[in-house]
Amino acid sequence: MTTKSMEKIINQFASAKGKNEIHINSKDFLLEFGSWLKEYKKASEDYLEILDYYGLKYDNSFCAEVGKNQYDSIIMDYKTKIITQNLSDFKKIESDRLIEGNVAIKKATPILVRPNKEDTEILSQFINTYMIHNPYSFDDINGWENLHNLSENNIIVGVFGNLSDKDRNEKLEALTQFRNKLIKNSFIEEYETNQDMYYYVIGSKRNAVARL
Repeated sequence: MTTKSMEKIINQFASAKGKNEIHINSKDFLLEFGSWLKEYKKASEDYLEILDYYGLKYDNSFCAEVGKNQYDSIIMDYKTKIITQNLSDFKKIESDRLIEGNVAIKKATPILVRPNKEDTEILSQFINTYMIHNPYSFDDINGWENLHNLSENNIIVGVFGNLSDKDRNEKLEALTQFRNKLIKNSFIEEYETNQDMYYYVIGSKRNAVARL
């Protein structure tokens, strides 16, 4: 039996590999999936180095990673807050870094959405930067352009993976379409490759000069 968190990351693995059927108990799957997770972790470390190089700040308590779980969160070793629907995935993380729920954007306001609780506005004095990588669905960033364009909040949105991934073009196209909604010269975007891996990130950078 797999958890919802495991199902989500397995679905990303299947999308990357172009697999229509997954036999989670097979030896071949376990070997290939384990190798993919290891590659994913290394790629996430390289991705954070790119954020560092371009001054996209995430290692602080005013930044929150949104919508990930224990298998694909990339900031567990940092000060970044974690907004997640899977609190049980993060038992080793300090409780003051964890926020249960998901983020929805209403006009240009970030709203914390929680089951069986009233929706709550997230105030910028507590969180002013929202980051997400390899969204499970690009519906997860609906409205994030307004968060960037119409408020003082910042965003960091990226995708990365192996150059041979079957869903690479789809992910790059989705992020390019998102970029086209952003006000010019208000963000930076970087696309890099390193050996067999690719990395594409868009981040708020007011008065930025486009590089691509």
